[in-house]
Amino acid sequence: MKRCIAIPICLILLLLIGCSWAGWDLFGKATPEPIAAQATPQEQDVTIEPTATPSATPTAEPTATPYVPDLSGLPIVYTVQEEIDRDANEATAFEFDIDFDGNEEKVFFSCDADAQTTTITVDSESIVLDGARPDRMILIDLDPETLYANLLVSIERMSGDFCTTELHYRDGRLEKGAEVFDLCIWDDEQQALIFYETTEMLGTRVGVRSHSGEDLHPDTDWLTVSWLLTEDDLMNNRDLLIEMGELLHCTRDVPCEIDGREATIAKDSYLYLVGFNETHDTAEVRTEDGVSAMLHLTFEDGTYRIAGKAIDRYFDNLFYAG
Repeated sequence: MKRCIAIPICLILLLLIGCSWAGWDLFGKATPEPIAAQATPQEQDVTIEPTATPSATPTAEPTATPYVPDLSGLPIVYTVQEEIDRDANEATAFEFDIDFDGNEEKVFFSCDADAQTTTITVDSESIVLDGARPDRMILIDLDPETLYANLLVSIERMSGDFCTTELHYRDGRLEKGAEVFDLCIWDDEQQALIFYETTEMLGTRVGVRSHSGEDLHPDTDWLTVSWLLTEDDLMNNRDLLIEMGELLHCTRDVPCEIDGREATIAKDSYLYLVGFNETHDTAEVRTEDGVSAMLHLTFEDGTYRIAGKAIDRYFDNLFYAG
């Protein structure tokens, strides 16, 4: 009897174990499929697409260090009549690296009194300039952007009439640049090129102004007289200034402009020139007692005029250089 009961019980237990192993639910519920463990974000496999390897940047070819000339000696001024005998044939003026190639060039000049010419030679290259009386040469670097120095040659073509010519040497050639029909000097105090211009507006007068750049362009439209009278001159040298025509005596009322309005400088006043514009039609003057005025002039029939009258009708001590 006990054996009969044990056998069915064993069968039922085996049946339950088998259904569980097969994933069946004898009570109507399916046993869920086991879920595979999900990787955490840190554990997820990341596929990295291969990226193109950037091409190597081409290595620039090494460049030679540019030659930098020593310009500490510029400007170099050679006053011809003082330092070099004008009559010397092929006189050596100087040696300098004028084209900034690292080698010094020899710069010569020679004069031909019969032909009234001056020849400037750099190594074997030459240029002939008018006039046989070179006054001075100035070696200067007028434009830092150009790879050469500038040679300024001032020549007196006739008595008191000068011409300054700019020359430069590059690529083995001597070239002629700008010309200014005035004498040129280097002013150490102002550190500037100063040109002297002669006029006969109120007698023979010399005006000065600075020029800049390779084209030798003037820095202002106005010139200042080269010798401006001072209070000391007026006090201690008055008689000599009148005799030499520096302090002009008015023989009649002189039409002028004072502070932008028409006016006159009274007869028997004394005045002197302060400056003039480049067109030579306006002169700034100052009276002996310090009043500043502008004179407006025209040039007709070989003379300057004020209000249509020749200037010698206004002053009796005009002085003209011969």
